[in-house]
Amino acid sequence: MIVPDETERKPAEGPEIKTPSKDEPPPTYSPPHPPAARTDSDPQQPSQSSPQPQDNHATLPKIKPCNYLSLTREVNSVKGVFVLDPTLRIPSSFLPPLEIGETEQDRKNLKLVSSHGTVDVNIFLLAGKPPESVETGTPRTTILVGSYNGNVTARLRVHSSGTTERAPYHFQVSSTNSNLTVHIPRDFHGVLTLATRSNSVLSRELSAHTTVFSEMDNVRRCFIGDLSMWGDSGDWTGDEITAETQNGRVKVQFVDESVKSKGFLGRVLGL
Repeated sequence: MIVPDETERKPAEGPEIKTPSKDEPPPTYSPPHPPAARTDSDPQQPSQSSPQPQDNHATLPKIKPCNYLSLTREVNSVKGVFVLDPTLRIPSSFLPPLEIGETEQDRKNLKLVSSHGTVDVNIFLLAGKPPESVETGTPRTTILVGSYNGNVTARLRVHSSGTTERAPYHFQVSSTNSNLTVHIPRDFHGVLTLATRSNSVLSRELSAHTTVFSEMDNVRRCFIGDLSMWGDSGDWTGDEITAETQNGRVKVQFVDESVKSKGFLGRVLGL
């Protein structure tokens, strides 16, 4: 057996520790730097605990409102943000011409249409009541968004101050050969009509607030909200939304609703 020589074993050398001298000044102290102020250009990930913007509380874009705006394109897409003020007066010389067979009562407050391009728009409807007519009473605010051969995505938000009265509106989204995706206000209360030869889908959250009247000849008629508020007044004269396409599918959900993305099979089947 070999026994190691203890006399040759040296203790392990550690780092040299320097003892400060009494004549040396103490180390200077630097306060920690405050965090840099965040600018609007800094990326910021949303926190799971911070609430997301809700429907009518979404920030109103700082753009001039419009009324009786007609934007039609043949091939190009229609995209953008529009603020609609139905009380805004437009000189008659600047009003778009009516189509054959139309009257002033048929004039749309906002018309966004493309023949062969896609349509993807955000619409903010301001509160306000146009002057009443002796014959027709308070006119409805009418909005038409559509495309003949392009997919259509339309989002509608209604901004109200709480004290300003608002005229009822009719929001129409249409296509001939393409799909429709319609985002409606959280506080929508009225008639919803869906027309398509293909599939029409309501989100789960919207379905919980929906009363279905009928589904015949590819047309489904529903009511969103408290049906008892309709009463026995005859025809519905309040808010109304219509989504119709011949050869595409229709999907409707709340504008502030978070919907999980679907898998490949769900997208193919339109579920």
